[in-house]
Amino acid sequence: MLECDAIAMHSDLTLDTAWQLERLQPFGHGNPEPLLYVAGLRSRTLRASSDGRTLLLNAMTDDGREIGAVGFRMGERVAELAREPRVDVIATLSANSWKGRERAQLILSDIRPSNCGV
Repeated sequence: MLECDAIAMHSDLTLDTAWQLERLQPFGHGNPEPLLYVAGLRSRTLRASSDGRTLLLNAMTDDGREIGAVGFRMGERVAELAREPRVDVIATLSANSWKGRERAQLILSDIRPSNCGV
């Protein structure tokens, strides 16, 4: 896995946290977007996009909230991770607005089967 900037608890994966992280902008050279390590997300659905390039994960936090995750250029990893009940990720947390609804979303940099208990 890649190096990360912080360890995030499942309770940190909220829209409020995403908005707080956005206050650190502008991101770029000299101020990279923070990478978070999140262990043991429960994988609910995992699939590749229609073109096979993007990994789409619908996960559940330990406190019962759903969170979506997108892994661009990770579509080939779906078969490897399909039977895993939990995954560890390194990702950025952002606010995603779609069809008038805003929610927290993880943008994956890396993903692996979790070593956390089931």
